[in-house]
Amino acid sequence: MQIPVIASAVYWVIRMIGPTLHFEVVGVHNAIQIRSSGESCIGAFWHRCIFPAAWIWRKRGITVLNTVNFDGQWTRRVIERLGFGTAQGSSTRGAIEGLTAMARNLEAGTHVALTIDGPRGPRFVAKP
Repeated sequence: MQIPVIASAVYWVIRMIGPTLHFEVVGVHNAIQIRSSGESCIGAFWHRCIFPAAWIWRKRGITVLNTVNFDGQWTRRVIERLGFGTAQGSSTRGAIEGLTAMARNLEAGTHVALTIDGPRGPRFVAKP
């Protein structure tokens, strides 16, 4: 019962705060070039940037790698409601399944994205 309640609350917080965010996209020409080429790409972002990334990249059909634990269950509902696809897996559980789903999405022409530093840190250090 907690998962739908948490997911709904977080979704509405993002919907209320998202329009108030002010951000600068560094290297926007790269995103424009990728979109113009028609090729799918792999996006990477820092774990602490999930909130603004969810708002900025919503409704684009990007598939994101999402953990299978409790947090992953409510975040999956939030991000799917924002227009993302999900691939379930993490570095500790379901990694192969998640990466396989991401590879299938890339082959189908869908953009994919994942956080490159884990929730356990250290922050801003990409994990292998």
